[in-house]
Amino acid sequence: ARAEEASGAPPRVTECSKAHDFARDVDAKPWLDLSDAARTRLREWVEQQCRDPGAGGSAVPLSLR
Repeated sequence: ARAEEASGAPPRVTECSKAHDFARDVDAKPWLDLSDAARTRLREWVEQQCRDPGAGGSAVPLSLR
């Protein structure tokens, strides 16, 4: 990671960090009016994305419905 910083390469964006960014973006939009169940599914999805960072894109897509 330090070698990447020193070389000027952009930092790696993990599925976990993307999931956290997505959840933060959803929270910033109160007009979406998500139910408690949808918020629970969103939180569980973020946890799943962060559980195994080496899994790549194998996680199940999120559905808030």
